[in-house]
Amino acid sequence: IRTGRPLDIGFLWNRAYALVMSDYWQFFLATLVAVLCMQIIILNFIVMGGLFYYFIGRAKNQRREIGDVFIGFNQMTVPLILAGLITAVLQSVGFLFCILPGIYLMLIWYFVFELVIDKHLDFWDAMEVSRKVVHHHFGSVLLLFLANSLIIFIGLLACLIGVYFVLPFLYAMAAFAYDDLFGGMSQPPQTELSF
Repeated sequence: IRTGRPLDIGFLWNRAYALVMSDYWQFFLATLVAVLCMQIIILNFIVMGGLFYYFIGRAKNQRREIGDVFIGFNQMTVPLILAGLITAVLQSVGFLFCILPGIYLMLIWYFVFELVIDKHLDFWDAMEVSRKVVHHHFGSVLLLFLANSLIIFIGLLACLIGVYFVLPFLYAMAAFAYDDLFGGMSQPPQTELSF
């Protein structure tokens, strides 16, 4: 829990930007395919796990294909569905009582899908590990959430469709944040970028 390093939002953005811009249209297409499939409720959680598999692999400099966003149908299908359903129900209950409990629950389970698909944890173990690690680094994960919200807002300003063009950067930031907090990934070659 304490071995993860605090998140540096600027550094996360720089790494995400360098990764996505190295092959932007491949990242865009993988994200678009996944987002379109996620419109079907039952596919949502399975494809979400596959999308994180794709981005975590690319962040590790591993070969990934667009079809890898569907890997959740072959690996960890039941844990992905259960993790998605249980966190969605509990977050909805949290939002019913007040917005803040819902946001808190959303943040503490921010990395559930990554833990299921990458570490092959069962849904409850993934929820617990995510909760414990995020609770320890809550301030930095909240900053990541706020930065992502700002990026989505900027995307929405571009005639709403712009959000699709910024989503790959958000998933890449999540992959690097996952690495910073949970470890075990090698860094891609660094490029000097600023935002």
